[in-house]
Amino acid sequence: MITPEIIGKNLVNARFDVGYTQKELADKLAVSPQNISKWERGVSVPDVITLMQIAEILNKDIKYFIESHYKEVTPVIPTPTVPAPVKYVDSVFSNTNWYKQRICEIKRIGIYLFNSIMRYSEFSSLSLEYCKIKDCELFHCGSSNLNIRDVEIRHSFFRFMKLNGATVTSCKVNASFYHCEIKDSSFSATVFDSCNMDAIFENCKFSRIAVKNCKKARHCSFIDCEMDKMSEQAFRDSGATIINCTIRED
Repeated sequence: MITPEIIGKNLVNARFDVGYTQKELADKLAVSPQNISKWERGVSVPDVITLMQIAEILNKDIKYFIESHYKEVTPVIPTPTVPAPVKYVDSVFSNTNWYKQRICEIKRIGIYLFNSIMRYSEFSSLSLEYCKIKDCELFHCGSSNLNIRDVEIRHSFFRFMKLNGATVTSCKVNASFYHCEIKDSSFSATVFDSCNMDAIFENCKFSRIAVKNCKKARHCSFIDCEMDKMSEQAFRDSGATIINCTIRED
């Protein structure tokens, strides 16, 4: 009988065989490490397409994961890191799994938001200042008039996102973006560090942008955007495509 526990323990063994950590496997699948942990503990199971991707990445036949032939392995549990102190943990948004929700005109200052999954949800006039966002996933979500200032985003995943009218100021971003569309938005004094970036920016403004260790930024396109020389050089050095953009002299 196939059970989530069998799939999970076989996944642990296969991952250990190639020497991947949960985070390394998660990065290759474009999911969060929390998903890998849940699959390995038998809390949930990946869908068939994801299981086929796992089999290819770990050099196993897909049958390997559904057969009861595993050996007992005790996973290494990493020591949890203590986040930098902030005002409080947002109990409304943290540890949530939302689907088709509408979130409008909410403002948060000094919060720590973590471990949330949001799918097919809409955000309107959401404002975040001096906040930390970690281990979150947003899929097929849309946002209008998003305002974030002095926000640190870490180990988070944004897939098939559509942003309009966003204002991003003095932020630090370490996240993965897949097939995202950003229009009519403004970015200033922001650092993209170790990001996977597959996005289209259209009619956006950029000022004092830094791009570090973003190996996949070459999948980004900037169309009809306005940017200063510092930002333009940072995007060009990362391999991004710049089309019909205006480069300011200041």
